[in-house]
Amino acid sequence: MVLFRGKDDNLYGLEHAILNLDIPPRSMWMNMGYWEPGSTFPEACQRLLEVVLQHARLLDQDGKASTRASSVRLIDVGFGCGDQTMYLTQDAPGRRALVNRYVGITLNPVQKEYARRRLNGESPDLRLFCADAARPESWDSELREAVMALAHRGSDTDCQLWLLALDTLYHFHPSREPLFAYARKELNASIMAFDLILSDSTTWLQRLILRVVCLLGSTPWSNFVRADAYRDMLVRAGYDRDKIEIHDISERVFPGIAEYIQRQDAELRPFGLGVGRFGVAGRLFGWWGRSGVVSGVIVVAR
Repeated sequence: MVLFRGKDDNLYGLEHAILNLDIPPRSMWMNMGYWEPGSTFPEACQRLLEVVLQHARLLDQDGKASTRASSVRLIDVGFGCGDQTMYLTQDAPGRRALVNRYVGITLNPVQKEYARRRLNGESPDLRLFCADAARPESWDSELREAVMALAHRGSDTDCQLWLLALDTLYHFHPSREPLFAYARKELNASIMAFDLILSDSTTWLQRLILRVVCLLGSTPWSNFVRADAYRDMLVRAGYDRDKIEIHDISERVFPGIAEYIQRQDAELRPFGLGVGRFGVAGRLFGWWGRSGVVSGVIVVAR
């Protein structure tokens, strides 16, 4: 192959790696992941979803749909580029689809369109919307009708309605509370989520640094509350305190994602590439893992 080059460039190096990349990527997962030895990034991201589903008792320990999940309807806020949508709504080897009817909501129109193409469009049982999930009062009539249709069970007494929020609620402006109240009071939906909370033992300096991080990352500082305050928030929304579970899985999240980003950056460097702004995020996750200032938790409210 004939190449044009500058006087300081080598004719042959590793730059042609960009011509060998899979486009589009085989997966477009994006969450912090649940890291086990040898995990790839897509595997860790899928595993985080599975662990949330297991705590909600919709998936058993063998990765199969639980008998409790005989008829599940789902509102998925922050569904990303469609990977978790496909996992939830499509049959897989040894596992039937977990969700019968699905409504996905994202604030990102580019990701919504990308997911729609990967799913080969929508259907009456699978709808995707671009809207602000944090502000249910802003939803248009089409989205409201789609969501309320899930809440209407008809004669299906075994139907379960769930709200899923996988690694997204801490971004919600002004807070999670309007969505929680809507889910409970208007839909009578259970909640399952992976979320971030403030540790019970933080110093004033750690809180100050975290406030700066929130400002730079456009994440409301008020969303970082301790576990007791999080429970109180769900109770105010109408959930029974005795049916609220919060499980800390930080040790399987922050160290793994921090190490992966660092390793990925090092492996990309010889090809003239890098992880860009995700490098800053990786250092932040590493700090969270070492300091314990933030906890990554699974939340289930029935």
